[in-house]
Amino acid sequence: MKKRVLSVLLSVALVTTLFVGCGSKNSDDQKAGGDTDTTQESDNSQLTDGIEGTAVTEGELDTEFHVALTAAPSTLDCNKTSAVVTKQIAYSNIFESLVTMDAKFGVACELAESYTVSSDHTVYTYNLRKGVPFHNGQEMKAADVAASLNRWIDSYGNAASLVGDARFVVVDDYTVQITLATPSIFLNELMAGAGNTAIIFPASSLDSVDPETGLLTEFIGTGPYVFDEWVADRYIKLTRFEDYVPYGTKGVIDGYAGYKEAAVQTLYYDFVPEDSTRIAGLGSEYDFAYKLPADNYDQFAGKDDYIIYKEVAGYPALVYNKKAGLASNPAFRHAINAVLDCEDILLAMYADPAFYRLDGSLMIQEQAQWYTQAGCENYNPNDLALAQSYLDEAGYNGETFTILVTTSYPEFYTAAIVIQQQLEDAGIKCVVDANDWSTFLEKRADENQYDAFITTFSTNALPTQLSYYNPNWAGWVTDQEVLDGVADFYAASSLEEAIDVWSKLQEFTITDGQEISKFGDYQLYSVSSAKVNHLSYFQGPLLWSAEVYK
Repeated sequence: MKKRVLSVLLSVALVTTLFVGCGSKNSDDQKAGGDTDTTQESDNSQLTDGIEGTAVTEGELDTEFHVALTAAPSTLDCNKTSAVVTKQIAYSNIFESLVTMDAKFGVACELAESYTVSSDHTVYTYNLRKGVPFHNGQEMKAADVAASLNRWIDSYGNAASLVGDARFVVVDDYTVQITLATPSIFLNELMAGAGNTAIIFPASSLDSVDPETGLLTEFIGTGPYVFDEWVADRYIKLTRFEDYVPYGTKGVIDGYAGYKEAAVQTLYYDFVPEDSTRIAGLGSEYDFAYKLPADNYDQFAGKDDYIIYKEVAGYPALVYNKKAGLASNPAFRHAINAVLDCEDILLAMYADPAFYRLDGSLMIQEQAQWYTQAGCENYNPNDLALAQSYLDEAGYNGETFTILVTTSYPEFYTAAIVIQQQLEDAGIKCVVDANDWSTFLEKRADENQYDAFITTFSTNALPTQLSYYNPNWAGWVTDQEVLDGVADFYAASSLEEAIDVWSKLQEFTITDGQEISKFGDYQLYSVSSAKVNHLSYFQGPLLWSAEVYK
């Protein structure tokens, strides 16, 4: 099999409670209960985050900062997509939120100066910062916040599941409130850590929504950078918002929270899907190159000209189409899962075991509060006899299983080719439908186009924020046990109750429901020139603190 993986790699190379204020609810001594057996892990279980290298600290500062990204976004409307690339560009640069996520995945105030939660966890009241300007010069007020957050609820299935029919209302110009019919302790975590971010924009921006797509067409926020220009397939340009009002203590950054000062006049997010081009241009055309291949790591490690940013970023998985086709049958999903050899898939994707680990938990080890091994006995069984019994149960008769991928992320295509070979060795016909990013998104929205797709899931404040728990997201969860589990999680009256609910929900997700097949955790690394200083890294580069020398 190792020879087959190497062959695949060569082929792929040719294809391109009561809380007041804004502190975190989560403390270091709150750990998840339950089974913490790690026998499913490989020896490389201790992946580590960190920044390696020494930055230049003197010289003439540049006025431009160029980031080379692997793909272009389909939109900057953060309410309507969970795409990482949209969040990297727009969230915290252009748009901000009432509350945001700190480096420990807790809640921190941003546009809210403070908040209160009633003792029964039904009434959430937010006191807004005063004098905060939008990019159009208008002051942010409660009417804008309510309109923004109500659109977020209507757009984001997990938010709608939590709040039901409740919506934000204006109390006065600087106060908004929402009253839940069912108590929940997690509304702030949901707003702070949602994949579909709870951005704040002028209420008037709703007039710009495209009637066909439902997407915002103007991008006006309160952040330190203003949307300036979008040249298709080339770059997005942001410029410093000269009237930005920082909050917090100067120099203190904590995840997405903290003091922002737009150190560089102009940010360019350049779309550079080819790894070789991002690498070749680093230090000349690009100041920062996002997500570089594992087999190029030694090219940068220990070199004075570079700084390396390493992060345990989440995990890749095969997401099944539960609405139509072969994978709508749970027995068939179990058959696919039983065939997969996750070690070979991860080796093909990341080339070096130092950049991945075998672990079936749906919340990674670094998120200790939610980490559990519940259900992980069904992770990576690699059992062909078991697979055949499930195929018999599903009544499989040689139909073709279609895996949808995008070539904008080469590791997804690599994984698909390895899985295709594994399935065909097990007697399952399989085709890989590879597309550019925009075509992939179009097909992913159509349940008749595929049986499964490959993507990655990043870290979230809450486990139920994982996209596959959103019934409106591609893959379309249909199991009532999952929907009820999500509802029970949001209705939990204590952290202990929520942990118990989550353990049971994870177990069902990866056993009876087989909603996805996780491959394992992965660590990505990105690289900047050593001329970059004060760059903060949390779920990607945070550029509002960064400087770059010529």
